Amino acid sequence: MIYNIMVKKIIFSFILAISVITYAACIENIPHKVIYIGYSLEKPFWEELGEKIQNYSQLHGIDIIDLTPPFLPFDQEQTQLMEFALENKVCALILGLGSPFNQKKLVAILDKFKTAKIPVVLIDSNFNHPAVAAFITSDNLFGARMAGKFIAEKLKNTTNPKVLILGGEKQHPNSQLRIQGFTEICEQENIKYQVVYADWLTEKAYNLSKQFLTVDSNFNAVFSCWDPGIIVSEAFYRTLKSSNHLFFLGFDGLPQTLSLIKTGRIEGTIAQDSNQMAEKTILITKQILSQASYQKETLIKPILINKQYLDSLKARK
Repeated sequence: MIYNIMVKKIIFSFILAISVITYAACIENIPHKVIYIGYSLEKPFWEELGEKIQNYSQLHGIDIIDLTPPFLPFDQEQTQLMEFALENKVCALILGLGSPFNQKKLVAILDKFKTAKIPVVLIDSNFNHPAVAAFITSDNLFGARMAGKFIAEKLKNTTNPKVLILGGEKQHPNSQLRIQGFTEICEQENIKYQVVYADWLTEKAYNLSKQFLTVDSNFNAVFSCWDPGIIVSEAFYRTLKSSNHLFFLGFDGLPQTLSLIKTGRIEGTIAQDSNQMAEKTILITKQILSQASYQKETLIKPILINKQYLDSLKARK
């Protein structure tokens, strides 16, 4: 484990050095120096979002340098990259704040951005600080309520229904909102539930599924606050070869989940609209740079994707 961490740090340092050289080579030709730091290319959601941010930045005429770490950040990695952006006097920073993060270090570097009058645009996860000019995210509460209604409909003829909820990190706002919205509907519909926290880790989600799901499980459905959790949970339950059917529902809308929905292994996912998230982020950053009025907080409604939805898309083609 220690060896793997050391290797990752060495590779990260090398990639950062290459990024610095590349950035320095082209910085004089960039009309608006904007750096984007996503959470991690190890996470499919962030990889997809980063690609779309680049696409929309070209469409709307903003040149962006992407310094997203290739691995899940250690607590100093994103702040180290933010220091680099600060030193190079960027006009704005777009930050995909992941979890966990070192709050003390984050506050310290954001204080520097405030002093330098460099606006920070947060995407996906919020953090209350004067340097944060705008925040763009999915409407997690709306999406979770939609998930709850979907599962409630599936379980309407079930006696004493019960749902296993795989949360992300306990204190993470996205995880909290997704659990809150889902459990609100469960309570309205008299559906029992049990919340466990997987900290956004697929290995932990798998082990929790192994702990709580059995051949004769008293759970009738599993809701995961992020798609990778539901993918591994369904994969484990499938190995049990149980005759009891469980309904599996995720949150993200990743391509891997859509493939499993098509085959009927997973019932659905609450899809974050990464297209809108990316475009809104670029448009708002552009408005900030041009000193135009802009919306400080933007909530983008996710959509429910199930087999019927995918079939309807296919029929339209």
